[in-house]
Formats: sequence, C-alpha cells, structure tokens
Amino acid sequence: MNAQDYSDVLNVVHQDFQLGDAKDFSGERSLWADELTVDFGGVNPEAEGVVAADTLKDIWERQLGPLEVVVHMLSSQIVTVDGDEASVTYYLQALHYHSALGESEDVNTWTHYGRGTHGLRRIDGSWKMVSVNYKVLHSVGNAAMIPQVIALNASSGH
Repeated sequence: MNAQDYSDVLNVVHQDFQLGDAKDFSGERSLWADELTVDFGGVNPEAEGVVAADTLKDIWERQLGPLEVVVHMLSSQIVTVDGDEASVTYYLQALHYHSALGESEDVNTWTHYGRGTHGLRRIDGSWKMVSVNYKVLHSVGNAAMIPQVIALNASSGH
C-alpha cells in the first residue's frame, strides 16, 4: 500500500460521511460504484443487500434529508489496500436530531454507536465504495425517530 492510496481511500470514506451529513446526496452518490452490497445490521432494512447506488441515494434523501441535524463521527480507522481493492474499518458515533418531535432528547434525538467497514474498489482510476457493513453496538434516544420524521413530513405535505 502506498501513501497516496491510503490517503485517497480514507478521504473517500470521510467524504461519504461528510457529504451525507451536509445532505449533498448527489455528491455522496459520486463516490459510489453503480451497485453496493449493504448490511446495516438490521438498522435500515430498506437499504440492505445488493442495492443500486441511485436507489441508495433516494433512500438517504428520503430518510436523512428531512432531519435537522445528522452528524457522523469516525474514529480508529484502519485502512487496508491490496491492489485495486481496499477497506476502511472504523468506529462510528451517529447523531440524528429533529426538533418537531418534541423537546425531550428521548424523542427528538437518536444516537447510535457502532463498528463499520467500507469496501472500496479502484474503478477507472478512482476509488469507489462497493460495500458497507455496519453493526450498532449501542444506541440512546429514539430509535424510531427517522420513520417518525418521514411520517411527519408526509402528513404536512412535504
């Protein structure tokens, strides 16, 4: 593994989370291969299995787009590069928030902590995400908040 591959692979993973948090789902989509293998450990059954990248983008827009705050914080990244295949394993803390659900953090916030791996492949000279595997180890707050925000937006005509 050379230093450039290490840096490029890690940057793709960081950009994926940063762009998602910024709700730049088209920018995030540009980092993905046309098809991804996704396993969120049951947290998001709609986005599991082999998923077309455009479908995953649409899911993120619908699920995360309405949230007021989404922040993913990575730590302890381990990068492995073997030719044109790479992976980044990490710990993740993910905060989700929407004030319309109420004043209490028990209803307006969901934070989960877990361990994940992004798989990447060099495609036409660029590193693209080809897989995501994530397992929630612990969570606090309202684990049902994302479907509740989607329902709230649907009832208000958004």
